[in-house]
Amino acid sequence: MRAVLISLIAGMATGLGALAIFVFRRSNMRFYDALMGFCGGIMLALSIVGLVQEALRQGGALVAIAGYLLGAGLLFGLDLLIPHIHSRMMDVKADGGAGRPVDTMRAMSLHKGVLISAAIALHNLPEGFVVGVTCAAQPALGLFIAAAIALHNIPEGIVVAAPLYAGGMSKVRSVLWAALSGLTEPLGAIIGVILVANVENIVPLAMAFAGGAMFYVVFDEIIPESHSHGYEHEATWGLIGGFIMMMVLNNLIAH
Repeated sequence: MRAVLISLIAGMATGLGALAIFVFRRSNMRFYDALMGFCGGIMLALSIVGLVQEALRQGGALVAIAGYLLGAGLLFGLDLLIPHIHSRMMDVKADGGAGRPVDTMRAMSLHKGVLISAAIALHNLPEGFVVGVTCAAQPALGLFIAAAIALHNIPEGIVVAAPLYAGGMSKVRSVLWAALSGLTEPLGAIIGVILVANVENIVPLAMAFAGGAMFYVVFDEIIPESHSHGYEHEATWGLIGGFIMMMVLNNLIAH
């Protein structure tokens, strides 16, 4: 229940991020890219220093490699099955642009917003699995991973809500759609907890699986997105800062 509750809080961070549409007229892409890089650095450190290292210690190289490839392969499969949409729709303009009618642009924006929310909902399943596995196996590490995923989910909330609002949906409904897209995380956590509790010696494989999934998300989603608005240096230093912060915290916990 603790793992499910923690994953629920991490998932609801998507709705928290969506509240930004009530405050900001235009997105600060410099801050957004730095934040995305920072989240990527945290998740990268957790994947390498936390999950994969622990899988190697408990299960050995073959188990760690197998789980790692399974985790990355699942995310790759999801990318093939669902629209691979990045968050450039954050700066959609409702005035039409490029000479297109306003209604047409709004319809396109609304359609893309729905696709983005569906894609994020599916991607949140393995994120919830990561939280469930780690909370069941190592509660302290699970809390750190849940916090990192929550930080990552905040800008995702903006990604969902902005095109929906630009497409004519009310602010309240846009935020609710964003919040709903995060509710698949507890489902993933339940799956992870059940596997850890009922399958013997599954922990190292599951932790490597979670590490591979998280690693794939960082390099396939977060880093490319953080470099897509012209603030690559801010994103890179954000990633470095996030990685260093998690190394320091990991060292403090170890001692």
